[in-house]
Amino acid sequence: MAYDSRVYRILIASPSDVLEEREAAVRVMQDWNNLHSDNRRVVVLPLRWETHAAPEYNVRPQEALNRRIVDDCDLLVGIFWTRLGTPTGEANSGTLEEIERVAKAGKPVMLYFSHVPVDPNQVDLNQMEKLKTFKERISSHALVEVFGSSLNFRDKFANQLELKIRDLQRADNIGQPLPLDLQFVSLETGELAGNSLSTSVDVLKLSAPDIEIDRELKQYFERVLQGARMEAGLVPAILAIKNISSSGIRNLYVEMSITASAGAFQVSQTNPLRSARSQYSEGWYFLAKNMVMSEPSEIERKLEKLSSKGLTKEGEGWKYNFEWVALQPHRVRVVQPFTYLLASGACKAEFGAKVYADSFANPILLHAEIAVAVRPRLIQTDDVVAEAKKLLEASKQNVLTTSGVISYPFNLAAETNITEDPDETES
Repeated sequence: MAYDSRVYRILIASPSDVLEEREAAVRVMQDWNNLHSDNRRVVVLPLRWETHAAPEYNVRPQEALNRRIVDDCDLLVGIFWTRLGTPTGEANSGTLEEIERVAKAGKPVMLYFSHVPVDPNQVDLNQMEKLKTFKERISSHALVEVFGSSLNFRDKFANQLELKIRDLQRADNIGQPLPLDLQFVSLETGELAGNSLSTSVDVLKLSAPDIEIDRELKQYFERVLQGARMEAGLVPAILAIKNISSSGIRNLYVEMSITASAGAFQVSQTNPLRSARSQYSEGWYFLAKNMVMSEPSEIERKLEKLSSKGLTKEGEGWKYNFEWVALQPHRVRVVQPFTYLLASGACKAEFGAKVYADSFANPILLHAEIAVAVRPRLIQTDDVVAEAKKLLEASKQNVLTTSGVISYPFNLAAETNITEDPDETES
């Protein structure tokens, strides 16, 4: 299947005495492509005068090569043994002119010098002396590599090529838009709602004067009040990651973090209302005027299975991680497990996602934020007492129920291409 990729053009520059190493460099690049180009979305293209130049008349030969392959390369690999090369009219050798031209353009240059033994009778002493002078001249401003055999060169170049490709990818990423976006999902519509969300919670106050409550009823009164305050301060945070690039991204590993930039809150990855409600009757949930009571949804059941490998408290924040096999171009996937904030006052929660992937030279950082405002709300003490009495009566009759849950009014699998299954393998 066709895919988009970044092509890096790598020029192999050398005199004529290292033909074996030139071929080895080409094979190393071909091997890299075979192993990495699909996952990394990168192709390395070896440039050589033998394969990328054509005859031209009435032009300086090296100038023709400069136009065709030197000026367009992204990286140069220079290889030397006993010769510096043939003068070009502007430099001591074609290889040297290429190196200086690429370096002057601010592009990376990798230089290799052979220590392979040579028959003295086969050495051009003038060329050897020029090469020695060149090495001495660059010693103060170049880190060079040496090798003792063609196999040794191949091994070293294979390892160091990977480092340079990562550098090229990092340079490409500077100033470029990120390929992924972290956004909230609207609870009302199921659509992406941006990476900045504002909401509000109720801070409950009891009406005065307080009613005299006997000791037996007080325990249930406090349970009802605690549950009501929990409901009033609950902020579900449904996050999704969208691939905004035109290429698929494979083998994603995501480290999520949640921190408070203002105020304070608690974080859970299971709906705290459900666990709280298991202790009481459905009657205590008298504030849920806009919620629907139902059995657990398929998504919530999946969340329960995943929660055991999720959230941990670290310092002043929380962290969890997850993995995805792939995220196809322009697709959206919901981050699971969901997170729930329990706020008792105004606060701001910052969500960070550090994303690693096969095609990323470095992890990328994504951010989203929820700002929570406070609304004071007065509830009648008589109402709380009435619910507490129902709980007390139910406890005496041993008929407490554990079936209530919240069902949020949105469809995660709507027309937004949001995937429900966190284990889905995308091809």
